Amino acid sequence: MVRVKTRFPDNYMPKTSVLIAARNERHLPRMVVHLHERLTGDYEIVVVQDGEPIQPIPNHPRLRVFNREYSGLKPSINFAAAQALGKYLLKLDAHCAISEGIDEILP
Repeated sequence: MVRVKTRFPDNYMPKTSVLIAARNERHLPRMVVHLHERLTGDYEIVVVQDGEPIQPIPNHPRLRVFNREYSGLKPSINFAAAQALGKYLLKLDAHCAISEGIDEILP
């Protein structure tokens, strides 16, 4: 089963899509908040929760969350990439930290 929390307009194309695949990741809600604080350009965050979600993720207009039955990391990342709308894809783990404006470095 796939469930999307947020929908974007049909013509929306962000510059950067941040992809996160997570399974039982306790740091995921904090990571999503961290990304919204650090990303400064036109971006979206695509989260694929692989298996049963363990914590709620804060809603945000630039966030799309997909819940899938357990399939593993690679299929989840591939699914996230297929759903991404951005010109550039940035794959992160749910426990990563990023520098402010990292998405603005891309051409």
